[in-house]
Amino acid sequence: MGAGGLGSYAIQFLNVLTTAKIIAIDMNESRLEIAKQLGSDAAIIGVDNDTEAAIKGLTNNRGVEVILDFAGFDSTIEFALKVVRKCRAFGLIGAG
Repeated sequence: MGAGGLGSYAIQFLNVLTTAKIIAIDMNESRLEIAKQLGSDAAIIGVDNDTEAAIKGLTNNRGVEVILDFAGFDSTIEFALKVVRKCRAFGLIGAG
């Protein structure tokens, strides 16, 4: 979550490291367009119930394996903990 500078770098880096599906989430549509150009498989605006439904649709209702939060807002942290699969990974990067 967060498709600014750090999030954009992470998308590129993850494309080199893994074949896993990469989902970018941000509040800014132009950042999401860039995320798609950099290799994100999906781009979703916002962190709300619609976003949660979209993630469930992209993951066959399983939720995500790993979430990297580059925004660090209370709302993004709460959302991340809601959609990450049980016993999986959540990383908070660049907050504080």
